[in-house]
Amino acid sequence: MALLLNLYLGHLLGDFVFQPGRLVLAKREGLPGQVIHIAIVGVCTALVLVSDLLALWPVVLLAMLAHLAIERLTIYARTAAEARSIFVFVFDQTLHVLSMFALVGMAGSMGLKWTQSSFGLHLDLPVLAAVCGIATVAFAGSIFAFESSILVSTDADDTSPVVRFDGPRILGMVERTVAFLLALGLGVWATPAAFVPRLLASLRLHPAARKRELSEAAAGLLLCLFVYVFVSSIGVLIETMAS
Repeated sequence: MALLLNLYLGHLLGDFVFQPGRLVLAKREGLPGQVIHIAIVGVCTALVLVSDLLALWPVVLLAMLAHLAIERLTIYARTAAEARSIFVFVFDQTLHVLSMFALVGMAGSMGLKWTQSSFGLHLDLPVLAAVCGIATVAFAGSIFAFESSILVSTDADDTSPVVRFDGPRILGMVERTVAFLLALGLGVWATPAAFVPRLLASLRLHPAARKRELSEAAAGLLLCLFVYVFVSSIGVLIETMAS
């Protein structure tokens, strides 16, 4: 489980935290942008696994190759099939997660050894899972909310190929992080409270803008609930294995 979460954390850093909009456009235009992106993913994954890098370097290399293959597949699906961006995004991330499961299985079958550490620090699995959860809702959540809002947008000039790193995006990141922390600290019933300011502010907007704000709030809430269930299930699994 530790290796899976560390691979996922490296993926989050490379795919969302350190992938600016210009790089998103560059990788859609050709191989040079894709290679730069894969190199960033590899560096991020290697940094997360730095304590075990001598043993796990084949896993890091295969993670980079798998990421490149998935990127090329989803870029093709986005352009050739003209699929909705939100569906391509979910498809892309699902393939990445499945590839991580395969990599963990491969590492086990090869007899590779690794420790329960991230960035050289020993983290308990629930803590590591919570860190992954926060990164997911904050950073991946920006893309998920953005792509979801495009589904309901009726203003062609109000949409761009990539989400901008601006004030609304930062506020959305804070909003989803608070929602997720409320779920962890107080319970899942408290999660919607984080979205109340957005809902109140949307009442002053014209219908089209209000619809988009509500769609982003709904997407953020659903993502926070999904990630909370995942993180909670890891805690239950650990307790079951220990008993």
